[in-house]
Amino acid sequence: MLKTLSIAIICCGMFFTGSVCAHDYKSNDAKSILSFAEHLSSQGEYYRAITEYKRLLFLYPAHPERFEIKLKIGNCYMQGERWNEAISYFQLLLAEGQPEKISIKILYKFAESYYAIKKYNTARMYLQNLIDQFPDTKDADTARYLMADTYLKQYNWPKAAEVFAQINEKTYSGVKNLNQEILEAERLLYKSPGLAGVYSALIPGAGQLYAGRRQDAIVSFLLNGVFLWGIVESFQHDKEVAGGILLFFELGWYTGNIYSAITSTHKYNEKLKDDFYKGINSRLQFKLGSLKKDALVPYICLTYKF
Repeated sequence: MLKTLSIAIICCGMFFTGSVCAHDYKSNDAKSILSFAEHLSSQGEYYRAITEYKRLLFLYPAHPERFEIKLKIGNCYMQGERWNEAISYFQLLLAEGQPEKISIKILYKFAESYYAIKKYNTARMYLQNLIDQFPDTKDADTARYLMADTYLKQYNWPKAAEVFAQINEKTYSGVKNLNQEILEAERLLYKSPGLAGVYSALIPGAGQLYAGRRQDAIVSFLLNGVFLWGIVESFQHDKEVAGGILLFFELGWYTGNIYSAITSTHKYNEKLKDDFYKGINSRLQFKLGSLKKDALVPYICLTYKF
């Protein structure tokens, strides 16, 4: 009887000790795990940090910082550029239900992840969701800022300007200057691909010259000129077979010359838009990221250079 009672006491002691350990988030063990996880994250060892964060949540499920710790796991996926895993993880967090301040950050992190993989339309969907839920907050202005940048990435200048105009200047000083800068894009001098094609159809190489590609223009003019000269010479000297062969190849060069002119004009316009965007980016210094290493606070820094 005494032996049985002793065993029961030992078992109860083990049970209560285990219960305390599992919930005593102030213990040295809990602090050590969290500290080690954050050290790993700061050193760029994101996958090991994820393991430590998950171990902490498993051992201390009622930890008062559990929501922030879960968010840190998602941030580690992002910092490790495992975007699809980050997206799946954030979806899981939203499905679980989170406090309002964490939900805001998750929505923003969703958008950042889709932004990173260039799915700008999807990024805007989550940003709009954030704006609709918290319209009069600084978080909403942060979301608008990133949304406007997605439009800039797609060279949709009017829409970008429209979104920037909705941002409170008290939140981001200098945003009006940014808006005016973007409106200058309406004055960009694009070139017509159709007109380039017509030019090269009339004079081989003329379309490339119109598109600013002088070397291509010279090559196209000389190549087509040589073949045309060869065709004329062949038929004048009754060499119909040679002339026919040269004509066959010349049709290919001539058609390619027109196609090249059209393509060159498209490239010219794309470069014009890209240079304009880079010019804005270099003057305004877009910085998407977080104020803290644990990436809990979304922000965008705007520095306007005169």
